[in-house]
Amino acid sequence: METYNRDLHTHTVKEYEMKKNTLQRDLTIGISLGLFVGSVIGLMVAQKSGKALQQDIGDKFVDIKDKLEQKQNQTNPEIKAQQDAIKKEVNNDQLKEPIAIVDKELPIKEEAEEERKKTIIETETLKQQTKLNK
Repeated sequence: METYNRDLHTHTVKEYEMKKNTLQRDLTIGISLGLFVGSVIGLMVAQKSGKALQQDIGDKFVDIKDKLEQKQNQTNPEIKAQQDAIKKEVNNDQLKEPIAIVDKELPIKEEAEEERKKTIIETETLKQQTKLNK
């Protein structure tokens, strides 16, 4: 005979089984808040005047922004080649129907090959049927 569990009855099973671990979230919030407060206090106690401090902060912001833009513009050669191939395919007026592509790292390569072959056969039969209907 099962005993009555008040907590399980008043809360859903998922709530009862789920334990909330907030240590990582609390630690992250604490470190972020500490860094922010420390930075503000450091800026307030700085030995520079307000205008000089604003100028330094603006310069640092511009430097960081430029570095991020440079990193964004430096694309991996493989990604660049894929982007170019996609652009060529999109701009091609004679697009063909897509066929299944088999990735080398698929866990079940044989099934993927079979699916690819089935897809190719189906597309070919559809093409033949459309030619016959015309």
